[in-house]
Amino acid sequence: MKIVQFVHGLSMGGAETLVKNYALLMHEAGEDVTVLCLVNTNSPYDTELRQKGVKVVYVYEQLHMRGGECSRFYRTLRRLATLVYVRYFLRKLKPDVVHFHLCLSVALRFARLPKTTKIFYTHHYDADL
Repeated sequence: MKIVQFVHGLSMGGAETLVKNYALLMHEAGEDVTVLCLVNTNSPYDTELRQKGVKVVYVYEQLHMRGGECSRFYRTLRRLATLVYVRYFLRKLKPDVVHFHLCLSVALRFARLPKTTKIFYTHHYDADL
């Protein structure tokens, strides 16, 4: 089974730790797991995943874009390019399951995956308004 864990990055937070642990457990169980991230935070999680054979892909690196530019035009261009690349990657990989975390539902809606693809979401926080 092809599984994609989709998260913003692999910094040392709770959602990221969960992604790392899930990916490692699924990989050890023989599943084809890929972790798809938007940004590379040079996390030790990346090193651990790669050393154990889990594929990790960073969208911004594939687009040759950095995350820090502040012009409105650049931010808009980066958002559009991110949506297009996530769609391209997911359609190319044809995962059976996509498990996404945090605020990435817009990218998945834009990807328009086949109805046979199972999509799971883990809710990591509540906004107390």
